[in-house]
Amino acid sequence: MNAIAGCYLCGDESLPLTDEHIFPEAAGGNIARRILCKPCNDGLGLWVDAPYLSQKHIQLGRAAYGIKGKRGDLPRPFPDEYVPDGTTDGTRITIAGDFSSRVIPTKPIVTVTNNGEIRLALSMDHQDRHRVPRVIRTTLSRFFRTAEGKSLQWSAEEQEKAVLRTIDRALLTESRTTPIEVSLYGQWSIDLQALFVEHVKVLFEVCCIEFGNSFLKTPEGERIRSFLYMASRNEQPEWSLESKPAELGIAAGVPPEFKSILAALDVNDIQTNHLALLSPTGGIVSMFGMGATLHSESLHMSRTSFWEPKLYMNSINGGHSGVFRISELMRRRK
Repeated sequence: MNAIAGCYLCGDESLPLTDEHIFPEAAGGNIARRILCKPCNDGLGLWVDAPYLSQKHIQLGRAAYGIKGKRGDLPRPFPDEYVPDGTTDGTRITIAGDFSSRVIPTKPIVTVTNNGEIRLALSMDHQDRHRVPRVIRTTLSRFFRTAEGKSLQWSAEEQEKAVLRTIDRALLTESRTTPIEVSLYGQWSIDLQALFVEHVKVLFEVCCIEFGNSFLKTPEGERIRSFLYMASRNEQPEWSLESKPAELGIAAGVPPEFKSILAALDVNDIQTNHLALLSPTGGIVSMFGMGATLHSESLHMSRTSFWEPKLYMNSINGGHSGVFRISELMRRRK
């Protein structure tokens, strides 16, 4: 391999290199190499990785497999408010990143009975029970400042007794657990360009790592590098999926025989592995089952006679991760 000096993307040899996750870390990526300077690393993270990770089906995959972001949070692919099926009392819920439901507190309603007693209606999730005293105190304090509250002509002592009495009653109320069903619906749009650019990035990086300048100095390698460099600076002119893949020599999608190849290598779950398969004439990348394919005879990868086809395999659910020679995987299976 003819090694690359400096940053793989911009070529700057004066800046220190930083760890770049081949597959995005927030998507479960755990294979990293020191191949990019910080400006290029940050640019790819902001303008390539982030748009990819913001796609709803990627968020759904991350939530389903428990892949948290850098701040330890799961994405919320269903961020809206939902009304449980069959309910008529105005109950609304939200769906957390782990798909657990939470009741949205209702606005407290204060009424005064004919005999001058105060009633307060309030609905909260049982996880918010500790907030009940504060909510009641705040609600009644505001009520006593309204015209209706002032008309009661209660002293400060009487108001405080009413607050404490209401809190005591509320805390004596038992929490109720009710099985609910919720229909989650909506329209999701997928930015296919964002998916394509992310897959191009992975192919570019693994080809640079494995083949160095034997890849980067080819016309295809330079076109892909230039495309990603402009994307990392948010300076990419308008382009379409009708022409750009052919221009770069990268087709969106993976070939039908890819699953058969993986099965021969004893890799049977394409959904829970991020994969990049390299051969002397190209490569295939797959993330969450979607990917892209690089085909090119002019990459001259075969000049590196000692190089063997490799598989970058990144499990997102606790399985094996690493870079494996295909011959090694075949021997393991035997």
